[in-house]
Amino acid sequence: MFSRHVSRAVAIARSVATGAADRKLLLRQLFEPASCTYTYVIADARSRDAVVIDPVLETAPRDLRLLRELRLRVRWAVSPMIPPSMSQYPQ
Repeated sequence: MFSRHVSRAVAIARSVATGAADRKLLLRQLFEPASCTYTYVIADARSRDAVVIDPVLETAPRDLRLLRELRLRVRWAVSPMIPPSMSQYPQ
């Protein structure tokens, strides 16, 4: 199940990146110290379409501020992690 989520996140990031050879990507790595979690924002510089990978609820205001500053439009938000309560079930 976990690998399926990761594969989906990679496919979404690739879909944002595909296109002309001159297409540029924006990439931001954001850190949340309490949970030691990284959130990634990947966007197409031309279309401003973005994917947010592994967002953290507590840092949503900060992340939204960045998205507004960069004038990005969130098309997808992906959380590839399995919640702890789900890890007890067979895959």
